[in-house]
Parts: sequence; structure tokens; C-alpha cells
Amino acid sequence: LLSGWTYSVPVDYVTFQGYNFQNITDTTGYMIADSIGTFPYTATVYDVFGCSYTGNFNVSVGGVVPPILGPDTSICQGNSITLTAHGGQFYTCNTSQSGATLTVTPTHTTTYTVTVTAGNGCTLTDDITVNIIAPPNSNAGPDDAVCSHQYTMQAIPTVGIGTWTASGPGTVNFTNNHLANTGVTVSTDGLYTFVWSENNNGCTSTDTTLIRFTTMPVANAGTDINLCQLNATLGAVASVGNGTWTQVAGPGIINLNDSTSATTSVSTTTEGIYTLQWTEDNGYGCVQSDMVTVTLWNQPNANAGVLDSICSLSYLLQAQPSYGIGTWSQISGPGFSQIANNHNPTTQATVSMHGIYQYQWLEDNHGCTSSDTVKIIYNYTPTSTFTIQNINCFSDTTLVTFTGMVDSAVVYNWNFGQANIISGSQGGPYFINYSTDGSFSVSLTVSQHGCVSNPTTIQINNPPLLQLSLQKTDISCFGAMDGKIFTVVTGGTPPYYYHWSNGGVASFITNALQGNYTVTVTDMHGCTVKASDFIYEPNKLFIDIPDTIFMCKDSSVSITASVTGGTFPYSLQWNTGQTQQTITVSPQVSTNYYVTVTDSRHCQASDNLLVYIYPPLQLTYFTSNDSICPGELFSIYPSASGGNGGPYTYNLNQQQTPIPIHLYPNLSQDYQLMVTDGCHYTASANIPIYIYPNPPLNPSSDIIRGCEPLTVVFNDGSPDDGQTYIWNFGDGEAAYTQNPTHIFKEDGVYTIILTVTTKYGCKITNTYPNWITVYPNPTGRFEPNPLRANIIKPLFDFINYSTLADSVQWYFGDGDSSNIYQPSHMYPAIPSTYEVMMVVFSDKGCVDTVKGTVVVEDVYTFYAPSAFSPNDDGINDGFRLFGNGIDSATFNLQVFDRWGEVIWTSGNIEEVWNGKVKNGKVAPIGTYTWLAKFRDFNGILHEESGAVTIIR
Repeated sequence: LLSGWTYSVPVDYVTFQGYNFQNITDTTGYMIADSIGTFPYTATVYDVFGCSYTGNFNVSVGGVVPPILGPDTSICQGNSITLTAHGGQFYTCNTSQSGATLTVTPTHTTTYTVTVTAGNGCTLTDDITVNIIAPPNSNAGPDDAVCSHQYTMQAIPTVGIGTWTASGPGTVNFTNNHLANTGVTVSTDGLYTFVWSENNNGCTSTDTTLIRFTTMPVANAGTDINLCQLNATLGAVASVGNGTWTQVAGPGIINLNDSTSATTSVSTTTEGIYTLQWTEDNGYGCVQSDMVTVTLWNQPNANAGVLDSICSLSYLLQAQPSYGIGTWSQISGPGFSQIANNHNPTTQATVSMHGIYQYQWLEDNHGCTSSDTVKIIYNYTPTSTFTIQNINCFSDTTLVTFTGMVDSAVVYNWNFGQANIISGSQGGPYFINYSTDGSFSVSLTVSQHGCVSNPTTIQINNPPLLQLSLQKTDISCFGAMDGKIFTVVTGGTPPYYYHWSNGGVASFITNALQGNYTVTVTDMHGCTVKASDFIYEPNKLFIDIPDTIFMCKDSSVSITASVTGGTFPYSLQWNTGQTQQTITVSPQVSTNYYVTVTDSRHCQASDNLLVYIYPPLQLTYFTSNDSICPGELFSIYPSASGGNGGPYTYNLNQQQTPIPIHLYPNLSQDYQLMVTDGCHYTASANIPIYIYPNPPLNPSSDIIRGCEPLTVVFNDGSPDDGQTYIWNFGDGEAAYTQNPTHIFKEDGVYTIILTVTTKYGCKITNTYPNWITVYPNPTGRFEPNPLRANIIKPLFDFINYSTLADSVQWYFGDGDSSNIYQPSHMYPAIPSTYEVMMVVFSDKGCVDTVKGTVVVEDVYTFYAPSAFSPNDDGINDGFRLFGNGIDSATFNLQVFDRWGEVIWTSGNIEEVWNGKVKNGKVAPIGTYTWLAKFRDFNGILHEESGAVTIIR
């Protein structure tokens, strides 16, 4: 500029400094005259070239200073407030009270006016309105009890903002603690105190309610039971509180040993299906029930009857029924059986052929079964036919021959009547004769296996004895020829034929010479009779004894000699030295006996007989086996011969027994078998049987208890001698090696059954109750609350839902850990994702591990101040924006003047604007607009704007 020149320069802006001055625009402003006096001010004018011009002036304030009551206010109904005016000197209120302060207690919203009077009489007024706020009347709802850890609060809201607080034995989580009917969750049972507080613009009210939280019992009556007996042990799983059993249904009365025991025993006398109810009550009105079906049936005890035999092809089976439905079936036999009604215990069974049949009687009572077997022997009825040869001559021996159908077990019952048995036994043949004439009957009945034949009877005729008598006339002297002999014949069967010793054929002779004349008379059947007579001399001497006698050893028999002819008296001489007519002998072996008779004229006659001694008994046998397993069938098949031919009696170990003999021995031994007959003869045999030893059992395992799944190595320490093995592990699986390894996949107590069979087929099965115990694993489960939190309060509660957990170990993923069951954990205020691991341990040492994640998120905040004073006094000298969760790489800030021109920009949120504009000068006092653009940590675009005022 040239000196001396006057220029008109445009003003850019003006600043004012002084008491209570406020800028309006860049060039105008105003002061607030709140007191009387003179106040200095300084105005600085800045042109568009940056030059400044300063001028001073004073402002005088006179008259009345206006009173100041302040802004309108609010109080709770029923409260008092003190109003204070300032700025004036003398105050009068519209309540006619004077003074700078006024205490009021309005019942409704009221406006109060204060009037200030100056010394010069000037007056000014100011108003203030006191708003009456209705106070809340809190109602937290009634006390309550719930069978849960969750509850919906029952507060009745009035006015204002309500807030729930709580205390109790555990932690309390509200869904929203400002909602009157918010949901709440507690961590453990107990009585909790809840306080509902309401605040209506500072007016408060509280009320308290008590809520008892208890765990609802989980009634579990256990699994249904189906047993073949009338007693059982119930298996309810107790949860909390007290349980009680009651009967709901059933055909009879269930007797409960202890109705309050979850595993009580029960019994009944009436079989059938029963329904029982298990009810649990935790003592606070929380009740739950569950039902179980208990099916109890009587166990049948099948009895098919006893071994029996019958003499036909039809038999009435004789089972003894117990329970359920019985069924007959044929197990074995040479033919087939037709059973009239196979469900009738006493039904008729008809077979197609004779033999031994085995039947089974099976009883089924609703799946409870029992069976028994019985042997029935169907025998055929023997026949007793026989033949007899005709008797031609009196007392002739005739042959009796058996022709019937029998087997080796037959017993013969002959009835020979008056016949003399010459020889024969059992089934014959027999030789018999009769001592008297006439018609006689011979009958026979045979029996075997208890079956008796029809009798057979045959008539036999014994002709009269052919008898001859001589009537003689001795010759007058010995040798004379005047002898006569006449015959008298009776008996026999006419006609008769004669033959004399001298050749005559007539019935008589005459002119007989001295001597002995014999005549033979023959009838039509060839029967003969002789008679002799002596002419002059006595008749010829005869002696007669039986031909043969049969007897037992060590017994006695009497023999009588019959003497005829000759001249009495007689004398007898036996080869034993005896002279009696009847002698008694006791030979030990078959012996011939001779006798000689001598008459008074020394005439002699002799005869002999054989006494036959029955031979010794012979015993033979064969057996089904010579070596068996313990308890198996061992059969002996004996056969006797000799002696008197039977019947024979068998004794085993001095006890009479039928044959064949069936035994079931458990020990190796020798059986003593003896047979006797009618002569009391005996024969014996020593019959050995060897019993294989049962297989040895010596099982063990490397472990007997542990956590699931449990691997167990079983071992049978017995020497390997070719045995086979079946291991039943009680879980539906089996193994067939001597030393198996088995994995028990589920928890429980397992009974092991081991069956061992030797190479000889001998088997033994042992049961080992409750050998293996498999503990259940705990189940880890937790939920973080919340799942996500921000850095302002990164606090998480970990709710533990684990089961069977005795202890716990937490690893929070930030290097920290805890063994609290349900911990709370504060994470660093750093955005991150953390893996949380919980390890739970059961009281048996079983472990489970579970993992989860929680997220600590950043939080978006933004703040901008509204004014700053860039005067380098160290107080509020700059303007910057404040925020969190902002992506600094996307940040951009622009400041605009009143014409919309950008006067300052920055890409750094932390950079401070010191108020200077493009020319490096401090911007004039005034209001400026700013615009910030950026993205938050989630990538969301934000545009924030506002105004900032520069003051001095």
C-alpha cells in the first residue's frame, strides 16, 4: 500500500473479549447484563488479508438487574424444594413471600414468579415451574415356589424405570432386569430374595418377593420286568426328594417290602401283569410319577410221569400238570405215535409198532417253560400154544412141545395137573406121564414184561392100565404037565392079542410043564402087559424104581423101591449099603443108584436110577461203554444160564434190579452183579466203569473294574489238554478261545459264564456273578453365558450341565484355568476368539473332555466435542474425534467453514486440529461443520457429522 492513501478493506471476521460476551456471527455478538456497572470490552477486526485492528470500548449497565431462578425443575410428589433467586437485590414471590430463597411443597405442578425491585423502583420478574412427579408404587408380585431353576417374575409395573436385583444361595441371571415380567435363571436350589425397584425421574419405590427354586424330581420307575416267578426286585432310579411305590393295576395284591425304597423287593400270590407307580416328592410340592409294568408268572414244573410199560399199542399218558399250557410230543421210538390230544396231560397215545418210546411233556406259562420226559414200553402179548402127543398106553411118557410166541423175558406158568413131570423146564419140551387113567388137562399161561397171554388148555386121555392076571393051577408037582394058566385081561384098548412064552397065542394054556410061563397081552395100540406064573414054582420076582430124578445141589431126595413077584419076605440091598425099601440121598453131583431085591427063595431082581444135579449158574454180560463222563448213562446187559433154568433174579451191589440195568455214575467204580435161581445157585461178576474227569476251571482276568469301554483279558489257567471253551460275557457277546480279550462297551455289572468241554466230550459250566464292573463315563457339557461379549465387559459365566461329574478342570484359552464347578471368567479387553476346554472326572476316575468357544468382540463408540479454544493455554486447545472399533485405515475427517469450503482434513482419528486453517492462521471464532467417514471393525460404513465452535 502507498503511504497516505486511504483504502476500503473487506472485513473477514471480528472477535470480542469482555464480560459475558457471546459471538453471534463473525462480526456481531451480545453481552448478558446480569449485574449493574461499567464493563470494558476489546474488539479485534481481521480483514481478508490477515491484518488486524484493535479497539476498546465500555458498556454501562444501569436500572434493574434481572433476577435468575434457573431452569424449570421437577420433584417427587410430597417432597419440598428450596427455590433461590440471584442477580437482583430485593425479591418478592407470587406467594407474597419475600427474600432470595423460598421453600415450597406443591401438590401439583406449579409455576412460581419472583419479582426483583431496584433502588430506583425498577422491577423485573422471572418464572420457574416446579413439575410434580408421581412417585412409583412398586409391587414385586407374590411370593412363589417353582419346580425349576427358571421363573418369570410377576412384578406389576407402575411408573418410571424398574430394576430387578436378587440375592440367594446361587447366582441369578435375568433376561432383562428392567422388565417387570422378565425371565430369571438361578444356578442352584434354594430361597432367593428379589427386589423390584422403580425410579420415576428420581422418585423411587421398592418391593420384595421371595421365590423358592427346587429341582423337579425326574421319576424313573425303571424298565419293565418279566419274570418266571412271583417275586421281583424293582429298579427305580431315584433323583431328588422322597419316592413312594403304589400299585395301580393287577390281578392280585402286590406286597411291597419297603414302599419307599427305589429298589424294593415285591411279591404276590397271584400271577399276572401288574402296573406299579413310582412317585417322587422333593418336599416342596414338586411331584412326578412314572410307571413300570411287572409281569410275574408261575414257573411250571413239568412232570411227565414215570417209566411204564403196557401190553398193547395204546397207553394213557400220565403227566402231572402244574402251570400254563402243556404239550405232548414224541422224542424217540421205533414207530410213530398218534396222540389223541397233545395238550391233555392224561391223553391216549397209540403207536404203530411195539418198542420203547420216549415222550416229552412241555409246559409253557406265558413264556415260562419246563419240560420232562418219560419212557413208555409197548410190549406185545405173548401166546401160549403148545402140542401134546397122544398117550397110547397107560402111564406112557408123552411129549409136550411149546409153540407160542415169546421173547427171552418170558415166564412160563404150566399146569400139568396130575401128570408126572419126567423132564423139562421153562418152555420145554416136557416129558410127562400119568399114574391114573382118565382124561386130563394140561394148561399154559406165559407172561413177559408184565404182559400175560390167554391160557391154552389141551385135554389128554390116559387109557386104563392094561392089566393081566393069571389064574393058574399048579402042576401037582414041580415039572408036572398038568398045569393050567388062564388069563384075565382088563384095561387097555381091546381087542387083545396073546403071546405065550411057549409060543401059544390063546388066552390060556393047558398041560403046562413045570416052569415059568409068561404071557404077553397086546391091545390095539400096541400096549402090552405080561404075566408069568410058575407051575409049581412062584412067580418071577420084580423090583421097580424111577428112571431119573432132577434136583438141586445140597438138597435131599427119597427113593422108594417097589418089589413084586417072588416069595415074601424080601430083602433089599442098595449100592449105598442101605437095606431099607426107602432111602434118602444128598448127592453133590449127578449119581446112579442101584438096588437088588431077594425073596425068601433067594430069587433076585435089580433096578437103577439117575439122580441128576442141576449144573452151576453161568453169568455173562456186556456194557454200553467202559468209560463215560460224570452223570452219563451206563447200561449193563446181563445174561444167565445153567442152574435150574430159571427164572433168574439179578442183584446189583446187593440190591435186586431189573435188566437191562441203566445207571448214571459220577465216580469211577466197580459194580458187583449177582444172579440167583430157584436152587439158590449164585454167579457174580465185577463190572468196572471209568469216569472221565471233568475239565478243570481256573479262570481269572487282568482287571475286574474300570471305565467304559473296558478291555479285559480273561485267562483260564488250566493246562491245555484239548478242551474247547465258550465264554459268555453277559453283554450278548461270546468268545471261543481259552484266553480271550473282550471289550465291554457299556457300563454295568457283568456276570460271566464259562463252559469248558474236554476232548472226551465232558462238559462243565460255571457262572461267576458280578465278575466285571464297568463304570460309566461322565458326560461333559457346558454353555457359556453369553456366547459373545464385548471388550467393555468381557465377563462370561460358564453353566455346567455335566452328568456324573465329581470334579472339573477348566482351561479358558487365555492361559488361565479353574477347578470351580460353574466358574465366571473375565477375559482381557482384547477382541479375540477363545477355545474353552472342560475336563470332568467321575468319582471312579473316569474322564470326559468337551470344548467350546467364546468371542470377545470389539465395540463401536464415537464422540465429538462441540467447542474448543485454541489459545495455547493448555486447556482445550484443539479439536479431535474420539472412537473405538474404528478401522483407522478407512478414516477420513474434513472440517468446513461457513461457505462449505474444506479448511482442514485428516486421515488419522488421533490427529488434533489446532484451529488453524490453510493460511496457517487460527480460524476466527465461530461455528464450523465437520464430516467424518470410516468403517467399523465389522466393515460397516459410518458417516458422522456435526458442528464445533471455536471460542477464545
